[in-house]
Amino acid sequence: LDLRADGDTVLLTTESDLTHLLRAARGPVDPERAITLSAPLLEGIEPDSDTAEDWLRAERAQCRILAERALERGIEGALQRDEPARALPAAQRLLSLDPLREQSHRLLMQLHAARGDRAMAMAQYRSCRDTLRRELDLAPPPETEALMRSLGSPETPPRDDYRISIAVMAFAH
Repeated sequence: LDLRADGDTVLLTTESDLTHLLRAARGPVDPERAITLSAPLLEGIEPDSDTAEDWLRAERAQCRILAERALERGIEGALQRDEPARALPAAQRLLSLDPLREQSHRLLMQLHAARGDRAMAMAQYRSCRDTLRRELDLAPPPETEALMRSLGSPETPPRDDYRISIAVMAFAH
């Protein structure tokens, strides 16, 4: 918000979410901000004419592409800062925009693995495999299969990273 006054003239300048989305798609962005900006354009509005509906559909498609780029930038930034947990919600949102996007499935597999949650990485692989089979009658591409194999079995502990989790719970007698 920018407010300027000059004599009898007052100028108020604001930036729209679209302006912020364009900026986020081009450069660094916080993953949470990218999620916020990825909401559909004019969500909840249904035009009453075919022309307006066609226009809105085209604009929403363009905004979705920008949202995907903004989410990718947010994820990249979080990974550069070694914050896979902060990247995870943005990667989940990215996948929700296009559930058939194999790169998003692989990214989620990698993020779960980076957080030490290999079981979730394998579950994401199964989700990818099942979605591709159900929707396209295809198997996951070689890159996804190779990533899955590199993760190993979820029951096998990582070779050099042993973590023990203990839950302590109070019980009423």
